Amino acid sequence: MSVKDRLDGFRTRFAGCKAVAFADLSTGMVLSSSTREKTTQEHLDALCQKATVSLNGDDATRVAAAFSTSRCMPQTAVLFDRTQQYCFVRSAHDNKEALCILCDSDAPVTDIMAAAVQVLDAIGMEV
Repeated sequence: MSVKDRLDGFRTRFAGCKAVAFADLSTGMVLSSSTREKTTQEHLDALCQKATVSLNGDDATRVAAAFSTSRCMPQTAVLFDRTQQYCFVRSAHDNKEALCILCDSDAPVTDIMAAAVQVLDAIGMEV
């Protein structure tokens, strides 16, 4: 199964999921994506940038220092605004890769995050 097929399956599993992107955090590049509606590359790049800042930025470094004796960077992050939520999950197989997910504000974030880990595991096992 291709990465694109996995992303399509993930997105359609959750009615509130607007977009999911498989990204390389080290380069800030979206490698593959699935969107509910036509989306520009700029919007996908902005989603990837939010993930990079959330998982690798200065705040992530401070969180890692405050909560971890091993200084590991955060593996997940969730951001909320009035109408949507952003969920970011780092791959356990390659810490430079992550899923970047944009959902409606009432989407089931716990279920989405758990499913994202499974998708990343499946992608990581194929490489």
